Amino acid sequence: MSKPLSRQEFTSFVTRAGLSCSEEELDGFFEAYGHIETMMRRLRSQPRSIMNEPAMIFAHPLETLS
Repeated sequence: MSKPLSRQEFTSFVTRAGLSCSEEELDGFFEAYGHIETMMRRLRSQPRSIMNEPAMIFAHPLETLS
């Protein structure tokens, strides 16, 4: 697994993307990104089959498939 993104790296990515944010907005985005990193680590921590896809749990009536 990769190491968590530092605040300096995050700020650099935002700047390279051409976004202009206040420090307050940048703080909020960086805090939110921490939650996204946690979610990505959780999702990537174990192999998943196609049956883990939520759309695969529904049975569609045959008439809608034709």
